[in-house]
Amino acid sequence: MGVKNSRHLDFSGMSLICNGIRVNADKAGEHGTELTGTEIVYLDGLTPGTVTASKAVVVDSSSAIAGFTNIELDGPAGTGTATAGLLELNTAETTVVALDQLGRIDFAAPLEASGTDAILVAGSIWAEAEGTFTASVNTTALVFATGSSEAAAEKVRISSGGKLSVLGPNAHIAVRREIIADGANVILTEGQSGGYVNMDLTTGSLTTLPEITSLNIGMTFDFCWSASWASGSQKIICTTGDFMLGSIIKFDTDTLTDPLAVEAYNGSTHLAVLIDAATDGGLIGSHLTFTAISATQWSIEGVLRHTGGVTASASTT
Repeated sequence: MGVKNSRHLDFSGMSLICNGIRVNADKAGEHGTELTGTEIVYLDGLTPGTVTASKAVVVDSSSAIAGFTNIELDGPAGTGTATAGLLELNTAETTVVALDQLGRIDFAAPLEASGTDAILVAGSIWAEAEGTFTASVNTTALVFATGSSEAAAEKVRISSGGKLSVLGPNAHIAVRREIIADGANVILTEGQSGGYVNMDLTTGSLTTLPEITSLNIGMTFDFCWSASWASGSQKIICTTGDFMLGSIIKFDTDTLTDPLAVEAYNGSTHLAVLIDAATDGGLIGSHLTFTAISATQWSIEGVLRHTGGVTASASTT
């Protein structure tokens, strides 16, 4: 071992065996930072830009890293609007113009043994500039791409203005409506508008429609009987101040002679549909639709199937 100067040692030609060393001491008396043998192993043999088990991670010359298996992002503790785990994707572009991607996530199976299409990017999500950015403009669309037998291509786009576009020769939107269970005391909410109420009880039930306001006109609910009424009272009722307006068809399943009747709801006193007899309706296959057409009125239409003659189901209570 040779001494090059008072602060540096030359170990050339020698094997140094130690479990830990101290580095980064600038003057006599300083202990510096200790590197243990385990820590040195983490650094030995690493390849910048790649991930290797039990090794340190170092970005490559392009500040890139590839090969992570799982990444968990934990946000700060707390409630309310505090941000949870955050993944921020940015572009380094200083002049953003239309079609520039601000960030992108790709999904693929690059090790799939079948090769060819199987290893292409099968799905992508990216944010795409819709125009040139300025101090007052950052119009951006969110794009969803999927693949079938090719690299993922755009299928769905949400514009900066909220317009949803579905693309492709087989494009269509399939919406699964909320199925709302019938029950002894079901109170529907504005957020359930468009839902399907499954009238599957053979005994009594009570369903209350949401209160209509000037802001939720257009709400709609469908009631369909998947089981026939047998006993008790089935009632669909408005909240206080609302009324039912329109006409429904009563269909008598017992006769082929003049089996139809029409019942009107007047929109000023009729508050509910009440079924408490076989002649009121409620047999399997009955269906009613309610639509909020003003701040105080529900439009009612549909068919009530019944047996044994016909009696009124329009109720003022």
